Amino acid sequence: MRVIRRDRVPQCGPIGGIYTGLKSARTDFVLFLACDMPFVSAELIRFLFQQGQLYERAVFVRSAGGAGFPLILRRAHLKAVTEQIEKTQLSLKSLAKRLRARIIQPRLGLPGQLRNINTPADWEEARTFFSPLAS
Repeated sequence: MRVIRRDRVPQCGPIGGIYTGLKSARTDFVLFLACDMPFVSAELIRFLFQQGQLYERAVFVRSAGGAGFPLILRRAHLKAVTEQIEKTQLSLKSLAKRLRARIIQPRLGLPGQLRNINTPADWEEARTFFSPLAS
């Protein structure tokens, strides 16, 4: 496990962190989680790895914009990520399209796990949503 604190290629958004993670990876599959998504379940992570191994391609979770976090890439995708940065095509959606990624929708039985927490208001809303967890 690695926490990326500083991207090797700054000011590229999430794709800069992805580049940094792939550049330092020691495994074939790399899981990328966003630090503002604290409710991602172990079940979803296992499912992502299964899908990545089964289909031998990148796997992104469906978000409002199309492809989003969490996601699984192979270390071999570093070249494509590098080229996306060089072309300033920095969106996860464009990366997923280039990689012909599998985009999955989490099971409905796991509501809220993709919730972003970026502000105190987001935190309060999440505490309300997950009231059994808030105590």
